[in-house]
Amino acid sequence: MIYDIRQVISFVEKLPAPEKGYCYLLMLTMRSRFVKERLDIKVPDTVLEREIVAWYHYEWRDVYIRKVRKLSILGENVSRIYRITKDTLSFPVPQGSVAIMAVINPSNMVKALASLINEAINKVFAGAELRDIVRVRKRWFANLHKYSRRIFHTIDVDKADLLIDVLKEVTKYTEPFMVIKTVRGYHVIIHLPSLGENAPSYFKEFVQKWLNEARKEYVDKDGKPLIEYLKQGLEPVPGTIYGDSEVKMVEWEGLL
Repeated sequence: MIYDIRQVISFVEKLPAPEKGYCYLLMLTMRSRFVKERLDIKVPDTVLEREIVAWYHYEWRDVYIRKVRKLSILGENVSRIYRITKDTLSFPVPQGSVAIMAVINPSNMVKALASLINEAINKVFAGAELRDIVRVRKRWFANLHKYSRRIFHTIDVDKADLLIDVLKEVTKYTEPFMVIKTVRGYHVIIHLPSLGENAPSYFKEFVQKWLNEARKEYVDKDGKPLIEYLKQGLEPVPGTIYGDSEVKMVEWEGLL
């Protein structure tokens, strides 16, 4: 799934070091729309593998890159390792239906652990099924995802022409932290602390006004907006294959 390790390295090098008690999340995810295209069956998006990169790793960027490599190997062999269960039938997960996704907002491990313990105790006293109680790794990951520090927001743009308009507006307040080309469009990632004193005007003028108007004006044939604002985006890792497409970082400065 990795087609350009240099892109992976550049992506990881741009991420800020996680503070004490925080971590980054990575996952190998089966995407429902790709399964639908290949097998003509409807299944939900499913996380196949989960990885955590914690602050205590001295060479945390090296750890991050090695975990992307691991997920890449699993993704390249997905049909040999994982299966989809639909009703009474079982199918191999089709090649090309998975993506390596990153949560770039760092997660608070202390809050997540406290929540996990409280959740487990409540399940025990409520008489929950044993299998629900012992799915610790899945619940641990879900709580980490829940208790993330939202320092990055993502503008999801599904129309190439609209990207330039977004960049022109965003750069009135700050420079994009990163722009990622995805399978259907672009993710413009905003580092909130970099907004500084421009933060109030960014949210009032751009997010609440300009972006809301753009969502009404730019829609697909089904009426779905071609632009969305996400406070907790999932980012496909640049340098990897997402479906049949190459994910890459965009040098946005050359577009203006």
